[in-house]
Amino acid sequence: MTLLFVFLIGTGAWADEKIIPVEFENTIETCMPAKDLWTELSKAMSSSEGNWLWPRRRSSVIGEGVFEGSQVEVTYRSFLFSPTYSYRLENVEPGVGFDYVAYQTNHPFEGGARVEAIDKGSLRQLIWEGLYLTKESDWIARRFFENYTPKFFADLEKNIRNKEPTLCK
Repeated sequence: MTLLFVFLIGTGAWADEKIIPVEFENTIETCMPAKDLWTELSKAMSSSEGNWLWPRRRSSVIGEGVFEGSQVEVTYRSFLFSPTYSYRLENVEPGVGFDYVAYQTNHPFEGGARVEAIDKGSLRQLIWEGLYLTKESDWIARRFFENYTPKFFADLEKNIRNKEPTLCK
């Protein structure tokens, strides 16, 4: 997947400045049915308000839902500032996953990620992996992202663990 993102977005990267790739991936295994994970993830792509899955203390989402070409706006929360960035959903496979790609008009990075809820026998996996290409001068945004990402995924896993007693069968 990483090579695909590099190929697709690498040609649009900034030619006059050093580019720094930022990769991320996270897999959460759970006994929760993949369809339940997908349902909550889909709801969060319309609105994270009141959604048990989404780490709302880290960010909020307002969007059009999960369909090819839909747009979502994510507002990231921090004690210094709360930027809002736009993403477009692509390669949507209902019940399985989707890609999201950052809009260059308001996002400091090029790239995006793939999110999937996969059945793996007795366990399910929520897989989130992606790549951003960043300009060397965007070090503040890169540091924010590098600080934010592990906290987001830790809160996401905590939310899943809190629901497992009622949703695992």
